[in-house]
Amino acid sequence: MNNLSDTVDSHMGNSYAGKSHTHLLVRMLDRCDVDIQQLTDDCLGQAMAETMRICALCANAQSCRSWLQATAGEHHLHPPAFCPNARRFEKAARQVAAA
Repeated sequence: MNNLSDTVDSHMGNSYAGKSHTHLLVRMLDRCDVDIQQLTDDCLGQAMAETMRICALCANAQSCRSWLQATAGEHHLHPPAFCPNARRFEKAARQVAAA
């Protein structure tokens, strides 16, 4: 997971907010069974870049932290409604399940 976090950090920059959101994004991708490789490969990485940008600008970081803490140890979850990337995560998870 550290390698993914480092990769996402390199795209989001080194600001404190970016690192905080990077950690949340990596955990959310894992919790919702999103295939990171699929996001990275889609449209030459544009899907992942957009996902990271949306996450970095999200004002729901505390809600995200609370949701991740409340669902610790669980997987195959639907992303929470407050997440601006929820539709993207659901679509990516469905594609993985269909493969």
